Amino acid sequence: MTNVELMTRQEVEALLGMGRSTLYRLMRSGDFPLPIKIGPRSVRWRRSDVNDHLSACPLATGDLAATDADCQAQERADAASA
Repeated sequence: MTNVELMTRQEVEALLGMGRSTLYRLMRSGDFPLPIKIGPRSVRWRRSDVNDHLSACPLATGDLAATDADCQAQERADAASA
């Protein structure tokens, strides 16, 4: 069986540097992966899904800012998965 690392909402928010309402807005618009249900009132995100999402974000070049707020967390995600 493969070992899957799961993240709480608070961990996802901290990694991305955004709040709950922004995270849920991104999920509703299809711009962030949905969590998996692990209990009647509990969900978690697969770390691999979050990292895959961040890897697909465009990189900022020169003095241009990233186009999406969640993409600014790319370096933190890379460091966390190392």
